[in-house]
Amino acid sequence: MTIFGIVWFLLIIYCMTTKIENMVALTIVSSVFQCSNVLVISGTGIGPQIITSFFMILRMLLLQKDGKIRIRKYSASIMFYSIFIFLIAFISSLLNNVIAINYLRLIQLLVYVVCLFSMYAASARVGVDFVYKLIRKSSIALVIIGFVQVLITTGILPRLSIITTLLYNDTTSDVIYFTRNNYFRILSTYMEPSYYAGFLIGAFFFFLSIREKRRENLWLILLLFVQIILTFSSSAYVAFIITGLMFLATNREGKLKIVLIVLSIFILTIMYLGFYDVLDNVIFSKLQSGSGVARIHWNNEAIRRFETSKIIGVGYKMSRASSIVYTLLSELGIIGFVIYVLLNLSIISPTLIKKKKVMNNYEIGLRLAVIGVCFTQIIAVPDLDICTYWMWLSLLALYIGDKKKLQKDVV
Repeated sequence: MTIFGIVWFLLIIYCMTTKIENMVALTIVSSVFQCSNVLVISGTGIGPQIITSFFMILRMLLLQKDGKIRIRKYSASIMFYSIFIFLIAFISSLLNNVIAINYLRLIQLLVYVVCLFSMYAASARVGVDFVYKLIRKSSIALVIIGFVQVLITTGILPRLSIITTLLYNDTTSDVIYFTRNNYFRILSTYMEPSYYAGFLIGAFFFFLSIREKRRENLWLILLLFVQIILTFSSSAYVAFIITGLMFLATNREGKLKIVLIVLSIFILTIMYLGFYDVLDNVIFSKLQSGSGVARIHWNNEAIRRFETSKIIGVGYKMSRASSIVYTLLSELGIIGFVIYVLLNLSIISPTLIKKKKVMNNYEIGLRLAVIGVCFTQIIAVPDLDICTYWMWLSLLALYIGDKKKLQKDVV
């Protein structure tokens, strides 16, 4: 067990023996520690996400001894599509005789799905303010860690071993203090800047959506935007723009739309004129770079695998690609891909149609956050079990599981 693991297990024991809000908070927070292992078994690291999610499930089973969860019609599609995505992963692996190879990853996906239902069940036991404050405190902490990383990268702060021990025990200092072509890429507690971007984009549009809290969160919104830029991730930039268009489509504030459009044009102009070399590396010349060529090769190989088993795929985690689209098509076939599309359509479609009239700003923000991560997956994050996606999905379940929340602060 790592030093981080000892600390984490002490937190789990505390949260299991106190109020349910503490266990919910620890489960959500565990998703951001992507570079930290609790245990290392035979050279394989086990992060806090899977372990904490398991204890969250156990905590809810102790609270709800009958084990029953009432799924309301309003949120049924999200919950059931999440079950179907696991079932197709299991069936595909079973039919391709690869369960013996990928059973640990299947268990991880199953735990995430069951934990999603635990969050849904816990919804009635936590308040609106709890969800909001949890996201706010987590965002502030990650932003601070991100800027500390910048200060270390630039040599203003020393490279402290305690930071590696607690936050980055699953990686190397070359990743933590990443420097390339004289510019740094911010990643906070995540393995990749594009993974961190999923959190940043989600948090940005969550806070921007809450009109009644926008003034007090303006400084945080600006810092989140700055860190999105500092990821120097092409997937982050494209996902941010697409999610921004979705936000404009769901928002009825004319003045805000004008301000955002003008601000975006201004910032893009400044970036192009002042940081063209960086943009050239990150976006314009991406496909010609070594990583770009490798990604094209992975995607072509994924297409080849898809053609050998179009309906059910070649098995969960049995392919490699640079996008969730290629991954799902090759691993889970057309069926798995369609289920994933339906899951995300069930999340975003209510914000674009008349159901939005009974939806409050908090829920709209959470739905946009999930979709923001989804867009990063489509562009350059190939993993279905990426913890950031399930974190935002769990936060959405934590909110929509209790209809009393949905009746407050209606826009």
